[in-house]
Amino acid sequence: MAILYLDGRRLFRGFIAGSRSVTAWTDYLNKINVFPVPDGDTGANLSATLANILQSSKPDMSLKSTAENLAEHALSMARGNSGIIFAQFLYGLSQELPQGKRLTIADFSRAAHKAVDYMYEALTNPVEGTMITVIRVWAESMLQFSGEYNDLFQVFKKSLLKARISLEQTPRQLEVLRKAGVVDAGGKGFVVFLEGISEYLEDGNLLEQDSHQEQVLLGDIREHQGSRLRFCCETLLTKLQQEPRQVIKELETLGDSIASAGGRNRLHLHIHTNEPTAVFHILAQHASISNVKVDDMIWQQQIQENRKFKIGLVTDSAADFPDELRQYYQVNTIPIKLMFGEDIYLDKVTINSEQFFNKIEAGSVFPRSSQPDPAQVNATLDFVRTHFEKVICLSISSQLSGVYNLMNLSAGNNEDVAVFDSRHLSVSQGLLVLRVAESIKEGMPFEEIIKNLPEWREGCWIFTDIRSLDFMVRGGRVSPITGKIAKLLNLKPIVSVDEQGKGIAWGKSFSRKSNMKKIIGLVQEKAGSGKLWNYAIVHARCNDRAARYGELLGQKLGKAPLYIMDIGPVVGVHNGPGACAVGLLVEKE
Repeated sequence: MAILYLDGRRLFRGFIAGSRSVTAWTDYLNKINVFPVPDGDTGANLSATLANILQSSKPDMSLKSTAENLAEHALSMARGNSGIIFAQFLYGLSQELPQGKRLTIADFSRAAHKAVDYMYEALTNPVEGTMITVIRVWAESMLQFSGEYNDLFQVFKKSLLKARISLEQTPRQLEVLRKAGVVDAGGKGFVVFLEGISEYLEDGNLLEQDSHQEQVLLGDIREHQGSRLRFCCETLLTKLQQEPRQVIKELETLGDSIASAGGRNRLHLHIHTNEPTAVFHILAQHASISNVKVDDMIWQQQIQENRKFKIGLVTDSAADFPDELRQYYQVNTIPIKLMFGEDIYLDKVTINSEQFFNKIEAGSVFPRSSQPDPAQVNATLDFVRTHFEKVICLSISSQLSGVYNLMNLSAGNNEDVAVFDSRHLSVSQGLLVLRVAESIKEGMPFEEIIKNLPEWREGCWIFTDIRSLDFMVRGGRVSPITGKIAKLLNLKPIVSVDEQGKGIAWGKSFSRKSNMKKIIGLVQEKAGSGKLWNYAIVHARCNDRAARYGELLGQKLGKAPLYIMDIGPVVGVHNGPGACAVGLLVEKE
């Protein structure tokens, strides 16, 4: 029986069938992913994009209304380059479809053909031999065959054949695909999506599909890998003050693989760059920022191809320790969110300490910290679980943030994943992370590390020399009355954490000189209570004061600090400029 028209419900059911087909092929699509970067996530990104769209969308009898609903959620939930391209095609389709509950095959095909232009315009450098080529060929074929047949199934079947042929030709169009011996992963994903719809049109069933398993042997792609940028950034922009193409033009010198979906009111942006902080600094000047996601593609590949240890280590960005040590020990870090009004940043990823304090000094909006999105926590733990035999997660104190709970929810009942509340933050949390990292490097068994963690935590200390309580008052950590009294009396507090990880005032002085003297005495006392594993210093725009702490403590303890570095933005929210903290970890003799 011929299918003579399309309505919203048919479109939605077809979308379900296509999505389930992509899900079944996810692993295979990940394996053949070599362009634009070989980061093995095209299948995951495309299947997640489609699943998220379906979860949030609702069908309507009107074809245009259903398409608009699908496109709206696609703009918010698209993931990866392939997801953005697909979302922009959907957006173009929703804009070009005429009104009406039922539309002819020719009406739909004309709209699909026009939607291709939206897709090309959203890319700064459209590359043929990729997903866009396959979508274009399919849309052109739909337009051609809709003039020859009235039956949707016939039009779709013949257009699918053209899309398959286009996919098979992608290695001839793109050298990296030819060298790897694969077709384009995004293009394959779109063909798989079409195949799912075709099967639904043929038998009318919306059944889950079994995962497609096939071994993939990649050829030589090292040449392409060498030219890669490090970070894959995505964000949702609203309230753009100028046209998207003008904003994108400003970003062209900072990266490539720029793709966008949507328009001035709502734009989902994707870019590969080595400077995510610079990218988001520009974006903040032109729009409101939300739904921020940044993946370190080189980091992911290093873990996939050169995992150093059997045990994976995860922490959050509240832990202050140098990036070179994070890289050396392969510590996976979940960024905590920072919010300036409506604008969202990822701690240490899309905003650094210098930019953070500059924004505070220049703006009237006081920032606030917010726990990571659960999806970000799940994605990080899923990645680490996939590539390590065991996983240890160390969170910021559960008294100060909900990260610990999110890690626990993500870990579930998995016996190979241990979640531990550090009951610390900043430099002391960083030292605890490094103590675990060193034990992993030395080959200490997973169970023994877990057994030692409470004792190591007990031996951790942090003493923070605060210039003013103003930031703690504004951040809600100290009551306004306490802040006023401290200011009236010119008190300079020393802040630490108690045994449960809650912030406390350890002491106070009437001058910062006295504070330094007291903290040096406290550190010396704690270091003498056992075996000093190490100590470190962090600061917020007070290099000289931090250096002086390092000099005096070096004399007292007989060793230089492990590191002196800037306090991260998420800790800076509550401590403010001028703060300086000393952390140490002491083990029992």
